[in-house]
Order: sequence, then C-alpha cells, then structure tokens
Amino acid sequence: MKILITTHHLKNRAGSELFTFDLVMEFKKRGHDVFVFSNILGKVSEEIERSGGIPVTNNLSDFVNENIDIIHAQHNTTAMMARSVFPNTPMVFMSHGILPDLEQPPTENLNILNIFKYLVVSNEAKDHLTKKYGISKDQIKIVRSFIDTNKFFPKKEVNLFPKKLLVVSNHYRKNTKEIIESACKELGIEVTHVGLPNNSVENVEDFINDSDI
Repeated sequence: MKILITTHHLKNRAGSELFTFDLVMEFKKRGHDVFVFSNILGKVSEEIERSGGIPVTNNLSDFVNENIDIIHAQHNTTAMMARSVFPNTPMVFMSHGILPDLEQPPTENLNILNIFKYLVVSNEAKDHLTKKYGISKDQIKIVRSFIDTNKFFPKKEVNLFPKKLLVVSNHYRKNTKEIIESACKELGIEVTHVGLPNNSVENVEDFINDSDI
C-alpha cells in the first residue's frame, strides 16, 4: 500500500514529530511504501530520510504522480493541503489531543475533505470531537499512543533508594525546575533534564534506564 503521511512540522524532537517517525518506520517495516509531507522540515525529517530512506518533502507536488492509496493526515492545515492535491484519495485524520488549534478538525471543510475516519488518542479527545464539532461517534476510533518495546524496555534494576531523577520535558519551566531541583538537593538526588530547548537527545531510552525516577 502507498501511504501519504502529513504533519505540520518535523523540525524538533517533540510529540507529533516523534509519533510520525515511529509510525513511518513501522509502516515501512510492514512492507508499505510511505511518503511524508510536512510544512516545516528539520532534524526529524532528516532522521526519517536517513533511517528509512523514505521520501520527505515540503512540496506535495513531488508526490502528485504517485498512486497514493490512503492519506494519514495530522494537523488540519496539512489535511486541507493534501486534499487539494489528492481530491479522491481516502483520508483519515489523526487528532493527538484537544489542544492546540492544529489538532482541531478542519471544520469549514469537513464535507469537502470527505474524511473517512477520525483517529484520536483518548476518550477525552473523542468526546471533544463529538460535542464541539458534531462528528458522529461511529466515525471516530480511539488509537492510543503506542510505544516501541524493542527500544523502551528496562535494562537494569532501579536503586532501592533513589539516586537519580530524570525530567523528560520540552516545556521545563524555570519555576518547575527550581522546585524539583530544590527538593532533590535536600534528598541528595541527582537531577537530569532531557528535552527542548537545550538537551534534546535521540537516545532518551538510555537516560531513562540510567534513572530511578
């Protein structure tokens, strides 16, 4: 099957970007031909091309001659762009949450887009689509966030008395940082942070395995 995956940004190692990376790699592993479109390219789009040899572009016309079987659209803007180029290709729309605006269905174009199915990650997101946008429940399927257990699995026992705490966050605010580090200092616990803006890492699984909390 030829699958087109769209997402607004593939610049940094953050939520929807890493979701896209794992999804693309799994589709390829299962023998599908995958094509990726994103408005904003960067570190993650480079990883997709390097790791899977998968074509990534910020210009949908690059794929116009491909016989795409289905569009997996993330973010309302790219869904509308994909539909304008592929008017008859079946489309599913993935919503990762009730915020931000990009996760909302493209309401002004619901009929035009002819979305076959809406995918959401939680019951909350499903209720959001039905109550706010009037999308019928039978059009929505919950697909909970997945994890690659070949990558994320315990490699050693945690210490009985915690010695290391890991903060995994792309939104590690100053006041939060001060509270956590102050409490850990009193307890003699070492604190490490991975995530944007200054310590985004590819091997977050190694940091998790090196931590107790």
